[in-house]
Amino acid sequence: MKDLTGIDYYINGLWTPGTAMLQPALYIQSLADGVSKHSNVTIYENSPVIDLIDEGMHGGEKIWKAKTKMGSISSSKIILAVNGMVERFGYFENRLMTIFTYSSMSRKLTSNESNILGGSKEWGLTSADAMGSSVRRISGIGGDRILIRNRWSYNPNMEASDSFMISAAKSHSSSFNARFSSLDGVTMEYCWGGRLCLSLNNVFAQGEVEEGVYSACCQNGLGTAKGTAIGIITAEKISGAISSLVPNFVDEEAPKKLMPKAIMWAGVNAYLGWKELMSGKEK
Repeated sequence: MKDLTGIDYYINGLWTPGTAMLQPALYIQSLADGVSKHSNVTIYENSPVIDLIDEGMHGGEKIWKAKTKMGSISSSKIILAVNGMVERFGYFENRLMTIFTYSSMSRKLTSNESNILGGSKEWGLTSADAMGSSVRRISGIGGDRILIRNRWSYNPNMEASDSFMISAAKSHSSSFNARFSSLDGVTMEYCWGGRLCLSLNNVFAQGEVEEGVYSACCQNGLGTAKGTAIGIITAEKISGAISSLVPNFVDEEAPKKLMPKAIMWAGVNAYLGWKELMSGKEK
């Protein structure tokens, strides 16, 4: 592991051959570019839907208007692929948990710092403890950098507070310094948080929630895999195609109802804090 990472922080690990690291934003953007260029599809970015309006029956079908600040689109079929934000449209209320995870990325390493660190230019480590730190070394676009991910918080309002962001950034710096003592003087350049949507019984929030409105949400922390799968399944159900995943998909029960928000907030955050404490040096 020291030959791979350049550090001796870790005692041992389990190697999983055949895996790959993705730069998620670049992956999604490239996928969107490919779809736009090679199909009759138009993608509108930076245009969040602020309202979904029932326009009544037209030609035997119910029509829905997806309204944005700059315009609107009407259709008889709507797919809500918005993860936990589906609650904002009035569906699956008090049945989904919005958990934030936090990451920080170092500034670009100099050539000398990269040489001092040694090891491979690209690698990824996932903690044996779920509350521990995931660590990545990346190179290429944006330079040679280290990424640290730890800390969790339960945010029913779907917003991360500035105070917790500051706390998470300090935690990431501490985790970085503990592992990369040879890189004294390297600071974190970016810190951010992102939403995960979970259900108590680990199921999708999916299906036709109203005539013509379909949900493909709640990925339970596995967005690339589960999000892609439920998107394909939903599109195939609407179009009547059964070419890939639909034959093997069994409709799940609905997400279980949560306890009152105040109890959930106190209980879940206390549990997350205790689990983080118990993760020890994995954090």
